[in-house]
Amino acid sequence: MRRASLLLSNRPSSSTAVAAVPPIPSSPDPDITSQLFSILSRPGWIESPVLASLAPLLTPLQVSHLFLSFPIRVHTAMSFFSWVARRPGFRHSVDSYASLLNLLVQPQFHTHAERFRISMLHSCTTSEEVCRALQVFFSSSSSDEGRPLVIPSLRCYNILLNLLAKFRMISEMRHVYQQMLQDATFPNIFTYNTMINACCKDGSLLEAKLYFAHLSRAGLNPDTFTFNSLISGYCKVKDFHGASRVLVTMMHKGCPRDEFSYTILIQGLCASRRLDEAFELLSQMESDGCRPNAHTFAALVHGLCKEKRFADAEVLLSESSRSGLVPNVVCYNVLVDGFCKGGMIDAAFRTMESMDRNGCHPDIWTYTSLVDGLCRQEKLEDAWLLLTKASEKGLVLGVVTYNALIRGYCKKGEVSAALGITHSMALNHCRPDTRTYNELIHGHCEAGKVHEAMALLSKMVESGVSPTVVTYNLLIQGQCKKGYIDSAFRLLDLMSGNCLAPDQRTYSILIDALCKNGRSEEAYSLFNSLDKKNIQAHEVMYNALIHGQCEAGNIDVAHLLLDKMCSKGCLPDSYTYNPLIRGLCKDDKMEEAKSLMNDMRDKGVEPTVITYNILIDKLLMKGERVEAERMLEQMLSSGHRPDACTYTLFIRSHCGEGSLNEAENMMAEMNDKGVLPDLRTYNTLIEGYVNMGALDHAFSTLKNMIDASFHPNHHTFCVLLKPLHERKYGDSLSAANHPQVWNAVKMDTVQELLEQMNSYGSVPNTKTYDILIKCFCNCGRIEVANSLLFLMEEASITPSEDIYTSLISCCCNLKLYTEASTFLCSMVERGYLPYLVSYQLLLTGLCDKGSHEKARFLFGDLLGRGYNNDEITWKLLVDGLLKKGHDVMCSELLAVMRERHCCPSPQTWDSLIKEYPQLAHA
Repeated sequence: MRRASLLLSNRPSSSTAVAAVPPIPSSPDPDITSQLFSILSRPGWIESPVLASLAPLLTPLQVSHLFLSFPIRVHTAMSFFSWVARRPGFRHSVDSYASLLNLLVQPQFHTHAERFRISMLHSCTTSEEVCRALQVFFSSSSSDEGRPLVIPSLRCYNILLNLLAKFRMISEMRHVYQQMLQDATFPNIFTYNTMINACCKDGSLLEAKLYFAHLSRAGLNPDTFTFNSLISGYCKVKDFHGASRVLVTMMHKGCPRDEFSYTILIQGLCASRRLDEAFELLSQMESDGCRPNAHTFAALVHGLCKEKRFADAEVLLSESSRSGLVPNVVCYNVLVDGFCKGGMIDAAFRTMESMDRNGCHPDIWTYTSLVDGLCRQEKLEDAWLLLTKASEKGLVLGVVTYNALIRGYCKKGEVSAALGITHSMALNHCRPDTRTYNELIHGHCEAGKVHEAMALLSKMVESGVSPTVVTYNLLIQGQCKKGYIDSAFRLLDLMSGNCLAPDQRTYSILIDALCKNGRSEEAYSLFNSLDKKNIQAHEVMYNALIHGQCEAGNIDVAHLLLDKMCSKGCLPDSYTYNPLIRGLCKDDKMEEAKSLMNDMRDKGVEPTVITYNILIDKLLMKGERVEAERMLEQMLSSGHRPDACTYTLFIRSHCGEGSLNEAENMMAEMNDKGVLPDLRTYNTLIEGYVNMGALDHAFSTLKNMIDASFHPNHHTFCVLLKPLHERKYGDSLSAANHPQVWNAVKMDTVQELLEQMNSYGSVPNTKTYDILIKCFCNCGRIEVANSLLFLMEEASITPSEDIYTSLISCCCNLKLYTEASTFLCSMVERGYLPYLVSYQLLLTGLCDKGSHEKARFLFGDLLGRGYNNDEITWKLLVDGLLKKGHDVMCSELLAVMRERHCCPSPQTWDSLIKEYPQLAHA
């Protein structure tokens, strides 16, 4: 069809973004378009009651189909197009405009075509629509052979350029500008100003200067807007001297400087913390007859807040009021935000109250800053109440405000509550954006729930929100933290499928994870491949490799890496040297360790508290207390304060010598110096009391530990269970040998531990049982774990996800698959989403046992639980069934995934077939 083909021919060669625009969609309801054509073919169609009844059903797709498929009269088409545009809720698409423009190619309709072309440009609200409009813009003014049918007017070109500038589509702007010149449409001052301003905002100052030169050669005079754009461009690249030169040039050229000329430069100086120059410019501005506006004061207030000069910021705001300028909401918001970021939440609320008194009503940004400030202080309930108050005042809560609250809940580890906020967003017709999903994914990964983070990735894509490199980096880090490094590498394929390239951060995470998991050779191989990937290695990568080699005992290799790092221009820091010093200490090379610390200092890298702690630790382990204390003095003289680790090292030394009084004195000194003990400090002291037979003191310290919000870990309980067991059964156990203790301890001893905790006011909670059950499960003692679960239920304590995960894992290891299935069902009934490793263990176990029907049922059940299909494939099929040799079952389950429309991505499928070609028939 001629009309359709006309739209698909691009007059100029288009950019990548434009070329990627999809063709016009097809398959509208043929009945409606046929009825429409029949109605519009009659005189007086606009009065038709049938048309009125069809109006609510009309879509832009149907309009496109009508114009492309039926021989409608041009004047009727234009009238109908305008009529339908006025219908409530109807909005033309770029493609419906395109179908009309196809009808307006004859010379007598060029004026109308111009009008509708401009209307199409004004209707664009997304970058995708702009790309499609750009394609249509040129296609509708070209013949099939690419010859111009009509040259767009200068006004039309300028509107297009302005639209492209709004969406920062600089390469497309260049293309349109060149087309203007090719059409002999001479740019005017608006054209050049649009090009110069867009380039300056993009940081392309050289290109902006080029357009400025074209402007001058064209005989046009730059105006204030032109020069203001150049000032902005110089500030963007932090060339403030150049920006100042432009101000002087304006005076020489007789071009008036306005308040924006000065404010742009003041903003740039404040952003670069050059406040003195900014205030000098303020004085110059006033002497030049330019009155500062609200944005000028907002920039200065923001600069003062960045420097934590809050009192000066308040004074400045007051002075602006006295000078006759009433600060607007932007000025106040900057100060409120500064107070919130500086942790001065009370001052922020006082500022909001003064806003009200001065007749300046807080807006949604005021509340967003306050919500973020409250969340930073973990006052989540107050933040939620404030959000409710804002809503009651009629303010429309936007995605940025909700994101601040989501970030607060995630930071505190309350990811379920954070997820619940998205339901409130839906009720208020607020769609989550990329930042929303990234915050939730980050929160779930930090909480160790990478399977739920991957499920969020699926929801993100399904809702039309595109993942970014940040999204994948968060997931890669989440997989690595849980030890699923292979799955982390598989995410690289998904990135590629979404046209995203891994960055430095991506590879830093992977290299670090490989090193920490003892896979140094793979890490080094990946590191060496970075040049081919056009990724520049940086300090973090070298530090990870050095740390990995030191952990593996390869100090010489680590030193070679340090030399290579320096030769490549990467500056070592304390994170580089500390592993090397620790490695030398482990090898009993104290003199070399001290020498390296001196070298470190000579190269301008100051030793940190961690550096000194490494050396103090080794000296105390060797019994060289005097030398350790001398090192402590050196640490103090260098301006470093001892931290909890420093004190713990000395406490451990005193406890090891049986000097509990000295250990207690160190604890008292910590308190006097304002240094809070950490988990290791408490554990060290508890172990010291236990070794000296002072169990009462040990349990008192446990109480102090819990009161300080440090929960006992497996080592704490191991240390406390040992003397209770020995006292009752006479065995001699070693607290250092954890498996020996957990294998020997009986249930009555565990009950005694819980009773002792109760008697000292340390009431056992979910975390207590979590640690105990996990430790017994790791030793395969399911009967004790079950008894503890029974005690929990008797005490009305709800088992956690981790408790169920430990029980399922233990049962599977003991081949108790029925019991494992029961725990899995209980977990689901309580609303938990089981970890995929639980399903993997149970599924492979059932297949090993030959219980294939139960395996199929289990797999079918999990497919409906919202997991990410790629992760199901990786962890259950590849890492589970295929590695255990269950190829046939894997093939069957892949078919089930396909039947249930739960297929993995093409990238996962391709890599699966490449590694296991026998599955191709699935």
